[in-house]
Amino acid sequence: MTHETRRQQSGLTLIELLIVVIIIGILAAIATGAYARQRGQAKASACRADMAQVENAERSHILENGSASANLQTLVSDQLLERVPTCPAGGLYSWKSDVDGNVKLFCSVHGFVDGQGVSATASFASMTANLIALELAYYAEHGSWPRSWAPYCYTDLGLDPAQFSGPQDNVIYTVGGSKVNARPAPGYVMTVIDAQGNTRVMTNSLNWSLTYDATSGQWYYHTISPANLIDISTLKTTPA
Repeated sequence: MTHETRRQQSGLTLIELLIVVIIIGILAAIATGAYARQRGQAKASACRADMAQVENAERSHILENGSASANLQTLVSDQLLERVPTCPAGGLYSWKSDVDGNVKLFCSVHGFVDGQGVSATASFASMTANLIALELAYYAEHGSWPRSWAPYCYTDLGLDPAQFSGPQDNVIYTVGGSKVNARPAPGYVMTVIDAQGNTRVMTNSLNWSLTYDATSGQWYYHTISPANLIDISTLKTTPA
């Protein structure tokens, strides 16, 4: 066997080893994504089970008192619930009105208001507040921001990427690093007032976002710059 032959065989072995490493990496990524999805689905199921218990307790409270409580602690005090439920995905529970005016329990991560949704302003405030809190908690624990590419931008925060694959109450949310982004779903328009008092308009076709930057604690229109500072309390989402 010549020196050239041995060198070629050695090169082939290294290439084969590299291919194996790549395949293992791909399989590991697939397995990690599948695990994250299953974990997210389990948390969503547990959240829905908690909400079902609250709904049963609320019905009992209405039968006994003739009025709704809209208060989790009241249901516990009346011994209709054993404890105040907490969302396993870190979502915050609150009472919201659905589109028919019925008061329902709402989770800032999973939603679940009988499939009817809540008012855009309430839903936006709850969703973005929860995402911002999760990013800040991650930074406090790790000393760095979560990753900025999917699916890890969600799984780093304990979120299910599938929950963010489409619009939620007519808004599309994304996260990454120190940023929380929101843009209107197809068929909707967002309007917001900037720091100069000008109305900024955003449509889905622009593929732009309103962006919260946790490093500055401010909301921006499209790009992060002083000229694009906005007053998020003026946000309106309406049909196009």
